[in-house]
Amino acid sequence: MGWVESSLVKWIRTYTHFDVMQSPRPFPEAVQIPDGLPDDRPIWIVDISHQRIWRNCDQKGWLSAPVSTSCWGTGNTSGSHQTPLGLHEISEVIGDGAEPGQPFASRIPSGPPLPPAQWQEGDGDKILSRILWLKGLEEQNTDSYSRYIYLHGTNQEHLLGTPASQGCVRMANRTIIAWADTLSTPLPYVWIGHAAQRD
Repeated sequence: MGWVESSLVKWIRTYTHFDVMQSPRPFPEAVQIPDGLPDDRPIWIVDISHQRIWRNCDQKGWLSAPVSTSCWGTGNTSGSHQTPLGLHEISEVIGDGAEPGQPFASRIPSGPPLPPAQWQEGDGDKILSRILWLKGLEEQNTDSYSRYIYLHGTNQEHLLGTPASQGCVRMANRTIIAWADTLSTPLPYVWIGHAAQRD
């Protein structure tokens, strides 16, 4: 295992999706995000390669958590069930005040909240707890909003860290609640792509 890989693995292991009270830390030196991303508001990075999301906390550093992007890979074609690439923004926050594990159907609360025991290896592909609806800001991803691409809580937390979704970006329920409930305007950008490893 080379220095780049081992240093990245060591950095990632300091974060788990149960540690929602973690303190911001420097972005890992082993990962390089693209140049030229906008800096007029906070930005979140969804790293397809490592199945991680990084939340910029201004000068304080970054928070990180595992995610699941699409099991069908990445792409910007409607109906593909792939996770779209490129720059987005969070256009709507849905579920403010909802109980942890609250299921949503068509963005409307549907049925009672699922207990934490059903957040692991649950039946089906449920949207739980919070929904952060993404709007594409590039020509390649202008239909992300109409494709209903979200960041959302899941009943498949055991698969976080691997591509397993139907196109959205799945997050742990405790994490997305903590992150969504601390948002302020302007809402952040979300860049989705493959963050390169430094040589």
